[in-house]
Amino acid sequence: MDESQPMYEAVPLKAELDDLLRDSEELRRRVAVKRDFGIGRSLRYAREQAGLAQSAVAETMGIEQSRVSQIEGAEGHVISLGVLARYSKAVGCRVRIDLLDAESRKVVTRVLVSAEDETAPSP
Repeated sequence: MDESQPMYEAVPLKAELDDLLRDSEELRRRVAVKRDFGIGRSLRYAREQAGLAQSAVAETMGIEQSRVSQIEGAEGHVISLGVLARYSKAVGCRVRIDLLDAESRKVVTRVLVSAEDETAPSP
């Protein structure tokens, strides 16, 4: 081995940190997307925990079973708060939205969404 040439290329620390931060942002973005894609699976899990079939949820909601299947398969698609609240009520759950401080991650306010599409903020 020629000792006049280094085995590794020296990378300035700032450049390495910039790459790491850029990778972290990309990782955060990917995790956020994965989280968004979990709504259908989460709804299905709640229904299964309640011991209900899709047909029972459909009957309670006044919709077709195929629509419940679409709601549960809504990975990456938009579900309105009204539909989410009605589905949640049908499986014996409630929808709660927490607004968090961006830095401390502490709850600033909480919104409970009812199936009647009313919202009730709480401290």
